[in-house]
Amino acid sequence: MVKEVLKKPFINVEWKKGPVIEATAGDDVVKLPVKVVAYPQPEFQWFKDGRLISSRQAQYSMLIKDVAEHNAGTYTLVLRNGLAGLEKHISLQLVVNGKTGVTYEV
Repeated sequence: MVKEVLKKPFINVEWKKGPVIEATAGDDVVKLPVKVVAYPQPEFQWFKDGRLISSRQAQYSMLIKDVAEHNAGTYTLVLRNGLAGLEKHISLQLVVNGKTGVTYEV
């Protein structure tokens, strides 16, 4: 006899770095990684300053290539399990320092 154990749906998320990450204009790449533990696997969407970013991003990390001042801002990951009615948001501030030491924040 096989006994099936049903887990209650959940979503836990936290930044691996943050809540503020600094980068320098001209950096090749900056990564905004998150740790997600969830059941079942949730849907995800990335936002920058409240606007949806392309869905081509990795599920649990945001990669920004060729870092520039315009990349500074607030990045938010929204995780959803529609069937269970669960939704979690986590936001992080990216600060981009100019090569001259000037800091750009939005």
